[in-house]
Amino acid sequence: MPNVLVVEDDYSIADMLQEALEKNGYRVSSIARTVEEALISAKLDVPDFAVIDIRLANGGHGAEVGVRLRATTSAGILFSTGNTNNGTLTKSDGDAVVIKPYKLNDVALGLTIIDQVRKFGRTDLPLPHNFRLLE
Repeated sequence: MPNVLVVEDDYSIADMLQEALEKNGYRVSSIARTVEEALISAKLDVPDFAVIDIRLANGGHGAEVGVRLRATTSAGILFSTGNTNNGTLTKSDGDAVVIKPYKLNDVALGLTIIDQVRKFGRTDLPLPHNFRLLE
């Protein structure tokens, strides 16, 4: 079962993500609210995937988590944000982004898409609404 690190400072969103991911065959290894918590969690239990909110507690920025995970793991990285103007994220930061509000099951589908693109260079699955692969 693929292991997912959820980096989200809103407890209710994090709980709903965990429930949706687990229903779709993923194991949530940890929920982190800050950049520091995310990096510690990733060292303790290296994730296969990470779902990372852009704006985190204590003024943290999720892209920092993405860059650090990119450098130290092979985790697939899906950013989530409420900001529709997120053009600064690139492939060096992560794999994809989903804009809030999103359907919770679309996050699991997004991780499947990321996995397929990383393994095969493409996917035949339809992209969820407000989801895009990073370039």
